[in-house]
Amino acid sequence: MTSPAIQSFVIVKERVILNQGYFRARLTLTNGDFCEIVEFFTVQNQTCVTETYRYHGFYKAATP
Repeated sequence: MTSPAIQSFVIVKERVILNQGYFRARLTLTNGDFCEIVEFFTVQNQTCVTETYRYHGFYKAATP
């Protein structure tokens, strides 16, 4: 990752079957929040093509 907003990331799950794949990753942001992303892709003409994706943000609790 090259974004200064991302502290770290980990691939939680991945599957590859012939010409398609899926992965789920968790990104920890520099402010302590994190988000999870999921992507399903296919390989067409030796290029990965995103078919669907989603992401969910999770935010640390605000402290008074």
